[in-house]
Amino acid sequence: MNQMRERAHQRKVDRVKEQMVENFKAANASWQTEQARMQETFLGFSDQRQALIKQLMQAQGYAAATESFGRSADRAIALATEAQFGNSEARLALTEQSVLKQGARNMNKIGAQAYAADVAAHGTILEGPIPEMAQTTYQGSGFNHGLNSALKIGQGLISGAKFGFAIDKHFGTVPGTGKG
Repeated sequence: MNQMRERAHQRKVDRVKEQMVENFKAANASWQTEQARMQETFLGFSDQRQALIKQLMQAQGYAAATESFGRSADRAIALATEAQFGNSEARLALTEQSVLKQGARNMNKIGAQAYAADVAAHGTILEGPIPEMAQTTYQGSGFNHGLNSALKIGQGLISGAKFGFAIDKHFGTVPGTGKG
């Protein structure tokens, strides 16, 4: 019975090992998916940044081609154009930071879920099989066996004495006196 329990426990251990490998595979696939999502998002940001630079260059070219006169007018137009670009660039940088933070939260969540799944799987095998001793039939201890024998002998003596008294009554002798 103990060997059967040990084999059953070993099968559970093997299943837990397989489950932990599957947990890792699932977590790894989720991590890769999250990384790919972040890379695609940052590629989009790169395209947006290129569009902003192109827009800045067009605005600077337009400002240079206008008929505004004087250095102050040129400087005001350049500052307005660059301020608009800086504002757009700052918004894009904040969005990138937000994506990075969300990506880190998602990765931590995936890691926590994988850890919880491993702990749950491992919890099923924390305790191994408890061996049992073979059951024996009760034969009593030597003391009880001797006591039982003494009681039987005592009962036999009492029965014998009663029988002896009964016989003596029939034959008219009083036990212990020898008189009839």
